[in-house]
Amino acid sequence: MSIIVPTGRLSIQYRSVPYWSNFFLRINTVGRKKTGLDQRILKEADALFYRQGYVNTGIQQIVQNAGTNKPGLYNYFEGKEGLARQYLERRNDQVLNEIMEAGNQADSVADFFARWMHFTQDLARNPAEYNGCPVANFALQTPAEETSMQDFIHEMGQKWQTRLIAYIRKEMSAGKLERKHPAASLARRMLLAHQGAITMWKITGKLDYFDEAVQLFNNALEN
Repeated sequence: MSIIVPTGRLSIQYRSVPYWSNFFLRINTVGRKKTGLDQRILKEADALFYRQGYVNTGIQQIVQNAGTNKPGLYNYFEGKEGLARQYLERRNDQVLNEIMEAGNQADSVADFFARWMHFTQDLARNPAEYNGCPVANFALQTPAEETSMQDFIHEMGQKWQTRLIAYIRKEMSAGKLERKHPAASLARRMLLAHQGAITMWKITGKLDYFDEAVQLFNNALEN
């Protein structure tokens, strides 16, 4: 079943996988028989990583849910870490692309951020499907000693900031935003407000933190 975010907010359509549409991208299976097993493994790994985190999800659980075995998984993927990296890359890139595409339809940076926050707020209305930011969750659920995975997560976070900086600079160049604040500073404030609202919603269950985040960012633009 498809769900469309209400008019006036982000015009993003997404399906049963929480957070975005068209999630399952085709992977490179050159020279391998395309049986659909790779997509089943990705689907089960995605659901488990999102709900349980990296450490609490085991290879055996993934292959059991996908109806295969470990050799079947290793025929397509480089183990659990390889699956986790693909999971993070797709989750991160897909949501960024869709949010930024919708942001291009906004009248201003303030309007863009309000649309982004309201979209996230709409997702949070269904906590059975939405469990917060997948990248932030993964970071919190991955021990510090998992340095390779932590470094990869940090790269994902940097992608958010880089994309937002590029968007803000484009708005500045178009004369839609005054240059009284550095683009990098505004991007950081966006991320602080966005992630802070999600965290406080998860702690308290209160949706009004998303509205407060919009006001906080608007204040940052005005000061």
